[in-house]
Amino acid sequence: MARKVFISFLGTGNYVETYYQFGEKKYPHPVRFVQEAIIGNMLDEWTEDDKILIFATDAARKANWENDGQERAESEIEHIGLKQRLLELHLPMPIDDNSRIEIKEGFSEEEVWSIFNTVDKEIGTISRQGGDIQLFFDITHAFRSIPMFAMALFNYAQYMYSNVKIEQVQYGAFEKLGPTYKVKQMPLEQRIAPVVDMTNIVRLQQLTSAAIGLHDYGRITGIVNATDGLFTINAFRKAIGSLDEYIQLCDLKKIKSGNFLANMLGDIKAIRKSKKKVSAPVINLIEKLVNEIEQYGFRADEGNHNIDAAIKWAIQYEMFSQAATMAREYILDRLAIAFANFNPFSNNKDFKEFLSSVLSASNSTDEWKGHLDEFKGIALKLRENETIKGLSSLYPKLAGIRNSLNHGKGAYTLGSVREKLPCLYKSCINILDKIN
Repeated sequence: MARKVFISFLGTGNYVETYYQFGEKKYPHPVRFVQEAIIGNMLDEWTEDDKILIFATDAARKANWENDGQERAESEIEHIGLKQRLLELHLPMPIDDNSRIEIKEGFSEEEVWSIFNTVDKEIGTISRQGGDIQLFFDITHAFRSIPMFAMALFNYAQYMYSNVKIEQVQYGAFEKLGPTYKVKQMPLEQRIAPVVDMTNIVRLQQLTSAAIGLHDYGRITGIVNATDGLFTINAFRKAIGSLDEYIQLCDLKKIKSGNFLANMLGDIKAIRKSKKKVSAPVINLIEKLVNEIEQYGFRADEGNHNIDAAIKWAIQYEMFSQAATMAREYILDRLAIAFANFNPFSNNKDFKEFLSSVLSASNSTDEWKGHLDEFKGIALKLRENETIKGLSSLYPKLAGIRNSLNHGKGAYTLGSVREKLPCLYKSCINILDKIN
């Protein structure tokens, strides 16, 4: 079971007693501190292994962590600090002075970085204790006027600590009720402020970063991870990740089918029609992802166009080993179909390798060995064909790049592969496209 860690920031203000609402559920008691409502709302979920961390300046400690900190308190409840309020919840984990972590005011860049480092240190310490960690963030009073700071911290923590996951980010929207002096004049029963779940906003940023990774590097794995928990259509995550899987595995059969794109398009429609709310930015972003995939020539129907698109994709994003391997197989597949009447074998695999030997064979037939020598008559007829003649000056070079990359020969520099592979592949396809 994952260990839950609640992280919040405590300010110095004399907070007004308010009811907080979580969706359709209102917290049963009015509270001054939103932390009390959020923690109390999860009362049945806490265990003795969980942890609560309240980050506060020394001034906030005096004003709101300890009792009797508000000098202008007008009611008895204003004399009670957050520490005592949490103790009164009778939580299974200890609430003591170690639950309050001191931070700087944050009035300079140096102090902002100090806050960042302090929070990161606590998360890192908990992470190193082992086990899966679920972070629950309350950002109601976080970092003053630096909202992007919190987002950076969330993503940094998830990257730095592999066992840490942002489970929930919440914000108590007290300001919906109006200025504090007006809220004090309202009957207590009318003071109902929503607690806004900001988790999907954080995950949207993660998804955006992953999408940029797709655009820049052609890898889709990050998108699969980032969409986890963002919406309930699991099939979309699987579909968008399958293209990356097929390219990495050079699975031409599955690439050719186009099923991965058909599933993506179908799942986008399902997401749009879903009763569960998915924000417009998320839908727009995943549609743009699919649009970028389609721009390479991928289509939802089966055909060689999907293989050609995958090879171009791999070349564009410098997955040269996969690109060269798929290109060689694709060229041989098309040749095996075009010259099927010449096939002396009982299976297509041997015929493809035979064609590869024909394309790479020396002009001296005395040097021919194996199937090339066994079926010399067929090989000679094939070598008279204009398509074979055209490919015989190109295919061996492409196959040579593939062999060097896959067998660690180091015969090519990155620059030479970057220059030669796309040209060789395009020239081979141009010849194949002319076959009647």
